[in-house]
Amino acid sequence: SYLGRLAIILPGMLRGFNQFCNAQVLYYMDSWPGPVDLFIYGYTEQVFRSGNVYISAAYDEIVGNLTSCYGHRLKGFKILSSETTKTVSPLHGHDNTPPVCTNHNQIKTISKSIWEAGQLMLTYMAKKAIDYDYVLRIRGDHLPLEPMQYFPLPPDTLLTVPTKGRGPGYCINHDGTMRIWPTDQLVLGRLPAMMAWQDYYLHYETMYAIMKGGMFWGKCLQSWHEPCIYKEPCTVECSLAYYLTIRGIKT
Repeated sequence: SYLGRLAIILPGMLRGFNQFCNAQVLYYMDSWPGPVDLFIYGYTEQVFRSGNVYISAAYDEIVGNLTSCYGHRLKGFKILSSETTKTVSPLHGHDNTPPVCTNHNQIKTISKSIWEAGQLMLTYMAKKAIDYDYVLRIRGDHLPLEPMQYFPLPPDTLLTVPTKGRGPGYCINHDGTMRIWPTDQLVLGRLPAMMAWQDYYLHYETMYAIMKGGMFWGKCLQSWHEPCIYKEPCTVECSLAYYLTIRGIKT
């Protein structure tokens, strides 16, 4: 059944997208029952894959490949060097964070690329005077094996799909509640819920500034009824889970 207009955002490193884009068009875009627009905020590093190595590419070559594969669906893009967009978090090396938390800069840079892709979408919405009913976040190196099974979602709910090797797992929130950790890699939701998810970048430092470590922020990779053997006290998934919880967004 018709679900309205879909915006797809593809942020971050493209990582061999040219090997996967045809499948993405077939299984993510052509399977959607309505209009689909694509927005890409990517980098000139880690563009094409040669064996197990990702290589950089020139701007014109990247844009040529993007337009050739995604065609009329590509409504907005920005391609630049990641070296010019790296974001330094004030929390990096801060005394109040656990010593194992060494990836704040990386997490904030990734979050920023998601937010920037969303800004491309918002700019196009304003320019064309349109609204999107749903937003889907994908990655350049996502290889779908079958058509995405789309179905109506409540306005306060996100469908987050863990990729291979990334779950399932769970997080414990501040009040002791437990939830399956939401991935930041493949996410579908109504526009308002996805806007809240994308805006995590704006609140990232607040989320981590109150981090206490241990089970509150730790991610466990086992199912909920098993002992938590492996914890990641600085994982983005659990910070994101808490952020979504206090905004009333379900996953």
